[in-house]
Amino acid sequence: MKQLRQPLLIVLGSLIVFALAGCETKDAGRDDATSAADARVHLAGDSLTTLPNGLQLPLEIFPPAMLLSEIDRTLGPVGVLNCRIPVSNPTPEAQTITYQKSGCTCYGLSLDGRKLEEGESLSIPPRGSIELELNGMPPDSAMEKEYSVQLGVPSKGGTKLDSVPVRCIVRVEADLTVSPNVVAFHLSPGEELHETRSVEIDHVFRAGEGKSDRPRLMIEQKTVPEFLSDTRLEEMGETEDRGDGFLRQKSRLTFRVDFRAAEIEDTLRRTMLLAVTHPNGERLSRPLQFTAQLVRPIAFPSKIHFGRLTSGGGRTRRILISSTQGNPFALAPVESSIPDGVSVSVDEGRSPRHWVTLGVAPDAVGNWEASVILRTDHPDQPEIRLQLEALISAPEAD
Repeated sequence: MKQLRQPLLIVLGSLIVFALAGCETKDAGRDDATSAADARVHLAGDSLTTLPNGLQLPLEIFPPAMLLSEIDRTLGPVGVLNCRIPVSNPTPEAQTITYQKSGCTCYGLSLDGRKLEEGESLSIPPRGSIELELNGMPPDSAMEKEYSVQLGVPSKGGTKLDSVPVRCIVRVEADLTVSPNVVAFHLSPGEELHETRSVEIDHVFRAGEGKSDRPRLMIEQKTVPEFLSDTRLEEMGETEDRGDGFLRQKSRLTFRVDFRAAEIEDTLRRTMLLAVTHPNGERLSRPLQFTAQLVRPIAFPSKIHFGRLTSGGGRTRRILISSTQGNPFALAPVESSIPDGVSVSVDEGRSPRHWVTLGVAPDAVGNWEASVILRTDHPDQPEIRLQLEALISAPEAD
C-alpha cells in the first residue's frame, strides 16, 4: 500500500488542479446575469460559445464582406447582411432561447423567413439546432458596421433570463473611390490658369483566376471637360490583398488644366466619369467633379427672395455688399434699371462695406422676378446685378 500511495496522490492532485483550472469563481452579491457571463467560454469570432443551459452559438459573427455595387444590385434588405446565428442544443433535453431586443428598431431577427417579435421564446429540441437570421439594411457607404441583438437563456435557478449579447460585424468596401472627388479652381478677373493636377483612385474588386479577369479602369472620353488635356491613367504599385477575396489597386489620374477667367460668368461645373468594366460586361462609374469659380473683388447675394406677398402689399430687405480685399469702393443704383414697384437705397461715399435697402411692392400674381443693376468704381467689377424674387398671391375677397 505504501508503494501505491505516492502515485495515487499525484493523480488526485492532478485532477484537483485540472478541475480548478476549468472552474470560474464569482464574487458574493453579483447577480445571475453577471455570473452567467462569467461562465461563458468565448473562443473567438464565429467560434461557438457554450451557455449555462448547454446551448452553443457564436457571440461574434463576421459575414463575408460586400462591395457597394453588390448591395445596390440586391433587391430588398432580406438576406443582404448574410448574418446568420446558428444555435445548437447538444444536450439530451429541449432548451429555450428568447429574442429579447436588437440594438436598433431598424433591424431584427427572423427564423425560417418569419420575423420574430421581441420577447418571443424558441424551443430547440434535444440534439437539434436552429439558425436565426439578422435582417436589416446594410451600410450605404464603405465602413465596418456592428449590428447587435440580445438573447436570453434561463438562469441556473430557472427564475429569470440571463442576457447574451450577440454581435454581427458587417464590412462594406467601396468599389471605386476618387480622392479628391472635387477639383476646384478659383480665378480672379483676367487671370489664367495653366497647371498639371492629379487625383488618386482606389479600385477594390473580387479576385479572379488571373490578371485577364480583372475589371478594367478607364476614362469616359466623351465626359472629359474642354479645359483638360494630357489625361493619363497609371497604376501605382502592386495590387493589395484586402482579404475576403478582395483585391485593391491604386491608380493616379494626371491631367493638364488650361483655363481663363474670361470663360467663367460666375461658376462653371463639369463632371467627368471614371468607369470600370468587368469581364462579364457589367459597368460601374464614379464622377469626378470640376468646379471653376470666378473670385470677384466685391461680394454680394446675387439672388434675394422676398417670400410670399399679397398683391398690392410690400416688403423690404437689407443686404450687405462688401469688398473681398477690404478696399473701399463707391456704389450707386442705375436708375434706368429699377423696375416699377421696386425701390433702392444705397449708402453714399466710398467704403469697404455698403448696406443696400431694397423695397418691393409688385401687383402681378404668381412667381415674380425682377433685377436691379448697381454701378461701382472698381475696374474689375464695374457693375453688380441683383436678382429679386417673390411669390405673389391675390388679396383675399371681402
